[in-house]
Amino acid sequence: MIIKKMKEAPLLFTVTKDIYPVVINTTIDNITANLEKVKRGKINSFSALIVSRDIEQTILEGRIFKIIQSKDKNIKELLDFMNQDLINHNRMIQKMISERKSTV
Repeated sequence: MIIKKMKEAPLLFTVTKDIYPVVINTTIDNITANLEKVKRGKINSFSALIVSRDIEQTILEGRIFKIIQSKDKNIKELLDFMNQDLINHNRMIQKMISERKSTV
């Protein structure tokens, strides 16, 4: 939805920091490689949790929800919600990883 809105009304958005295509492409390549492992059954559920955590952590560390800004109140609220939701989900995954490690 955000990407569609950015294409429809680019003036509603401000990018506050350079976004480097190499970093984005590397991240996409990693995600694609891990998806292939999942499809072939070469990754167990614990490893999938770790991969998921790492992807989310990369997004959070890249501060994508702070880099892309908007003066539009609805878009700003949506970006803030998505950022907080990702933080909460990342914490939940980290908790699941910690719990599984403690039972091993």
